[in-house]
Amino acid sequence: MEAYTVTGRIGEGAHGVVVKAKHNLTGRSVALKKIPLRRLDQGMPATALREIKALQQIQSQYVVQLLDVLAEGTGFVLAFELMPGDLGEMIRDACHPLTDSQVKT
Repeated sequence: MEAYTVTGRIGEGAHGVVVKAKHNLTGRSVALKKIPLRRLDQGMPATALREIKALQQIQSQYVVQLLDVLAEGTGFVLAFELMPGDLGEMIRDACHPLTDSQVKT
């Protein structure tokens, strides 16, 4: 995790905490999703492994890009491109409603 400097907290997901960070070499802002392992002998949760595999294969403007997977202590950290908001904010934005084609994708 030495490659990133945490700059704030974004929220909490199903697997752990999500923080805003900056890549120390490139200066790129990212979202870091920290996934703690409940028990070391159980390994990474199957749902997290499925998420990682899917995100590594999908390249779409509509899906957040997974940039890096790091081991940290007794868990893992997923580095994602930082988005300006979340899906809920986009849906509720009355000034810029989603188009039919955006909803279908």
